Amino acid sequence: MTTFNKKLSTSLREISSKLAIILFSLSLSLTALATTFEKIYVLAHEGDAMAQFSLGGYYQFGIDTEQDLAQAKNWYQKAANQGVAEAQFNLGQMYLYGNGVQQNYNQALYWLEKSAQQDFIMAQYNLGALYDGGEGIKQDYTKSLDWYAKAANQGHATSQFQLGVMYEYARGTAQDYAKAAHWYAKAANQGHAMAQNNLGVLYENGQGVEQDYTQALHWYTQAAEQGNARAQFTVAAIYDSGSGVAQDFVKAAHWYQKAAAQGHPQAQYNLGNFYYNGTGVEQDFAKAN
Repeated sequence: MTTFNKKLSTSLREISSKLAIILFSLSLSLTALATTFEKIYVLAHEGDAMAQFSLGGYYQFGIDTEQDLAQAKNWYQKAANQGVAEAQFNLGQMYLYGNGVQQNYNQALYWLEKSAQQDFIMAQYNLGALYDGGEGIKQDYTKSLDWYAKAANQGHATSQFQLGVMYEYARGTAQDYAKAAHWYAKAANQGHAMAQNNLGVLYENGQGVEQDYTQALHWYTQAAEQGNARAQFTVAAIYDSGSGVAQDFVKAAHWYQKAAAQGHPQAQYNLGNFYYNGTGVEQDFAKAN
């Protein structure tokens, strides 16, 4: 598995775990007055689908009862069989990661697709990421593009970013910088740092958009302020060289420091030169080394 796909898999796992907690919390508000384990337990046994989903959450997270992943799976299954998209998603996640059940990618895909077909955004994104990374299934960029697009069209920022990547690097589709810029902009306007950085690159290079150094710096800076090390280095380099902006060694040093602190090797090297020569900072041979 490539480094990119490993990062994608890790990100997907973290997002899915957080979402499961959110879904469980939301489910409680959908079960009317049934706000206790005992009441939800009764409703679930009476066949109430959302109560069954909620009960699965109680068991999964050990709230008001002992944690029991087998019971969580059991109740998610009942709710999923009744068409609850959130339960289908959670059940798919359990199979995907072997959480309380034997890992089974076929079952994971089955339930994620059930959920995604009901326009459940995170299921659509998850399917896009799975086909993109090829974890446990055959990599298929065409299917990945399709699922990312469905989630992106519902406003999911990370899917919009990933769709931009697909168009920029011709994965599952012909290379199209204009479409890449379109989707990066959608995600960037929602605060997605990597999309902001990539949009900056397109503006700097005039790919899919009219070349505009002011816009490039704007988007690089947006990403840099969110802690994106690559963008921080780029902003520093722009001020360092004076590319499309007044040269400013103080600002360059500031952003080199930010990127260097995150382990960016070129930023560390450039910052060392700044300290050695006293450029934008007070000369300091100790820090230069």
